[in-house]
Amino acid sequence: MFNWVVISGTALAMAVCGCSMANDEPQQSGFVAEVIVKFSSDERIGEVIGDSLSKGGELNSEINRFAAALSKETGIPFEAARITSGRELILEVRPDELLTALEEHVSQAPDVAECHRSSGDRSSPRAREEVLVSFLDGSQSFAALERMSPTASRQPDPALTELAEPLIRGFDYPVISRRLPSGELALSIDVNALTISLVEMLPGRDDVEYAQPNFIVRYD
Repeated sequence: MFNWVVISGTALAMAVCGCSMANDEPQQSGFVAEVIVKFSSDERIGEVIGDSLSKGGELNSEINRFAAALSKETGIPFEAARITSGRELILEVRPDELLTALEEHVSQAPDVAECHRSSGDRSSPRAREEVLVSFLDGSQSFAALERMSPTASRQPDPALTELAEPLIRGFDYPVISRRLPSGELALSIDVNALTISLVEMLPGRDDVEYAQPNFIVRYD
C-alpha cells in the first residue's frame, strides 16, 4: 500500500494547469481528473489500442481488462475512458470506492457520532462527493470543531488537518478536510494527488512512452 501525505488539492491543480489537454474530448459536465497515456506500439496493449482506433476507437474488452489490471497494480482506482486520435488511452480516476472505504474507516473512530456520504454542491463545476462527519457532543473533537470557522477545501487550516488526522490514520489514500457551516467535518478523496501519483508511476513501465494529467472543468 502507499503512504500518502494529506495536502492541499489546489497546489497540485495549479501545478498541472499548464499541461496540455486532449483536443478531441467529448463534452462532459463536472470535474474530471484523467491521465493521458501513450503506450508503445511495439507492446500488445499499444497494438490493441491502434487496432481499436482503426475500427472507430471504441473500447474493447481487452483494453478494459488491461486497465482494470493496471488499476489493481498501482493501487489507484481508475478505468479506461476513451481513445484519442493520437493512439492515446485516457484513464479516468474514479474515487467512488475509496469514499466508501473512507466512510467505513472514519465511522470506527471513538469520537464520531455519525458518518455518511453526501453529494457536494452540484452548482459548482468542482463539486465532489464527501464523507460528512459529526462528533459526539461533549467530546474533544466536537469542541475543537466548534471553535473553527467554516472552510473551503482550497483554504487548508492546520488545526483542521490536525483534527482530521486521527480519523484518517491508517487510511491509505490522500484526504482533504474542511469544516461546513452546519458544523460537520467534510472529508473527500484528494483526486488531484491520486492523479499526479498515477502520472508519476506509469512512465516507469516498459510499455509506456509517456503519461500526463488531463484536468478538465466543464459546466453543465
